[in-house]
Amino acid sequence: MGDMSEKQHTEKEAAGQESGEVSAGGGTSEALSESGSPSEERAAEERAKDAATAAAGLAVVFSDNHLLVLNKPAGVPTVPDESGDLSLLEVAKEWVRTKKQKPGRVFLGVVHRLDRPVSGIVVFARTSKAAARLSEQVREQTVEKVYWGVVPQRPGSAQGQLDV
Repeated sequence: MGDMSEKQHTEKEAAGQESGEVSAGGGTSEALSESGSPSEERAAEERAKDAATAAAGLAVVFSDNHLLVLNKPAGVPTVPDESGDLSLLEVAKEWVRTKKQKPGRVFLGVVHRLDRPVSGIVVFARTSKAAARLSEQVREQTVEKVYWGVVPQRPGSAQGQLDV
């Protein structure tokens, strides 16, 4: 997103030019790109079907015109990774496309991530303006993060240090 003005960014978003980008902490990276070969097109169609099936069971905590807040299950990558497994981002885009009746490509800004083995709340920005503002809040550490751990038995004391 860099030095681009809000107007330029909105124009690119409307034109679908950012659909292959994933943003996190102000940076972007290319997501999986589409190809024209028949076998890759079939694979893309199957992936879209898988995303649609997963989107039907997505645990949406909150949604409005600016944000999409989801409960990420453990074992699911937040964004596409080298495993090729369906990511929460892909499923969330499909959910927005179908539930919000968004034609074409869906923009979702990745504000933060949770590691694959972790479950919890993930916030996606539905607009570039929301993504910029939320990323700034994360950068400036004005967002409070709370982490809860599940343990097999009650800890010996109310507080302490975990040695790893």
